[in-house]
Amino acid sequence: MLPFSPYQRRIDVFLTPPTRPHADRDLIRVSAGPRGSSDVALLTELRLEAERAGCDAVAVVGWLGRSHPDAVLGSCIMYSDRAPMPVP
Repeated sequence: MLPFSPYQRRIDVFLTPPTRPHADRDLIRVSAGPRGSSDVALLTELRLEAERAGCDAVAVVGWLGRSHPDAVLGSCIMYSDRAPMPVP
């Protein structure tokens, strides 16, 4: 798993689908900048996009690019076994 900021909600990043009960909600694509990005930078950006989308986790679906990844495609995951949020 990738490191996260204590000020952000924790988003799990998987290279294979999780075994925990879940539903795939949407696909997220993150592209490298004009000067390229490392694999870690792309995964970090994928995690941040998943957080912004309200996902519980993200699973890498594929890497896009020829010799070096130009983008990463992930599946937004919503866990189906999580406890309901208390009503204030």
